[in-house]
Order: sequence, then C-alpha cells, then structure tokens
Amino acid sequence: MSSVIYNRWNNKSLVLSKKVLGINNELDPIGLQLNLLEKPTWKTMKASYPGKELPPFDLYKEIGGNMPNYKSAEELSRSPYANSCAFRMSRGLNLSGVILPKRFTPNQLVRRGKDKNYYWGRVKELYPIMKEKLGEPDLNNKLKSANYGEVKQGLSDLEMTEYKNKKGIIMFEVSGWGDATGHFTLWDGNNLIYPGNPDHDNPNSELYYFKMKYDVNDNGKKKVVQTSRILLWELK
Repeated sequence: MSSVIYNRWNNKSLVLSKKVLGINNELDPIGLQLNLLEKPTWKTMKASYPGKELPPFDLYKEIGGNMPNYKSAEELSRSPYANSCAFRMSRGLNLSGVILPKRFTPNQLVRRGKDKNYYWGRVKELYPIMKEKLGEPDLNNKLKSANYGEVKQGLSDLEMTEYKNKKGIIMFEVSGWGDATGHFTLWDGNNLIYPGNPDHDNPNSELYYFKMKYDVNDNGKKKVVQTSRILLWELK
C-alpha cells in the first residue's frame, strides 16, 4: 500500500511505499522509501504534446539532434521510424518537465534531440520508463482475446465510463503487428489526440483502439491483430 502526498510547489507527488523497488528490511529498516513521481498537469502535457497537426516528418525535424534525416515523408513512411507515437510521447513528456533518461542498450531505439533530451521510439521500451516516472497506470484493463473470424469484445459500459471520466496518457497494447507492440497518445475523455489512422478514433470502425480487432489472410497464412490491454495515467 502506498501513501501519496501532493507537493503543490513543484507539481510532483511523493510516494511512501513499502519495499519500493525490492528494498529489503535490512537496507530499509522502517520499510519505507521516498519515490518522487513526476506527473505533469493535463494542461501542460496537452500544450507540449505534438498532435496530428504535426506529421512524423515535421516532428523529427523539430526534434533534430541525431534523429534520422529523411529526404521526404514518403521515404520516412517506408522506414523503421514510420511509427512516431513513442517519439511523440517522449516529446510531450520532455517538454512537460518529465525528462526521459538515456539508458542505451543494444537494439533500443533511443535518439538524442537538439535540446539534449532523449527520445524513445518503441512503446515496449518507453512503457517501463512511464511507470518509473508516473507510477502505475490509474486504469489497466485486459481485453478478452478473439480468434480468427470472431467478434472482439471491448470494455464494458462501466469500464468505458471510467475512461470517459478521465483525461491523461493512454496506452494500447496490440498483438499481431509485426513492427510495433502498441500505441501511445493522449486521451481527453472523448477522443484520442493522435490516433494515427483516423479510424483508430472512430467507435464505429473495427480499427477503434478500444476494441480493435481485424483478421489478416496473407496467402493462406491467417493471423489476428487486436488490442489486448488498455492503460491510462490520469492527468489533472
């Protein structure tokens, strides 16, 4: 169990947590450790986050530094950097004062911008950093898996109401994609600020992230692409 104290002077939360990060009683005899969380306000994050008005090509130019310098948007669209959602979230966090760490390891997609901040390019690698910086998600719902040809069951009405009553950073874990494991963006209680494909924000589409599921038949090789989990960090 954790006790959260809000610090109104620096807009951060102090979390008192037993055995945080595996600290044992010998190292931490009273069983408590301070962990400084860095949640930005919704207003600050919304103003800092690059939405759909900034295409990936322009976003990468704006970040600069050692981001790849593609000659055109078409060239970028065929590259490993075509999916910009994690870089966008990195941009929003860095500009909101939640400075992301370096931590280079083999095969990680991390770049340094002209502002000297670090930008993470993969959802699966940014997710642990999000938990470290912002704490555990306020909402965390696993969706029932659907097989090929089946209809996907999304959130219940009650669960969806919980999301509609909150604003913040939302993450969708997706299975079946070959080049990505999910999507990061902001959620304003009604819409996704950067859905990528507009159908990902359309409740009437099979691509709607909250219940996305579509079948792929590639020369007889069948697979399912679907949202498997939804997580949200509330920002106030």
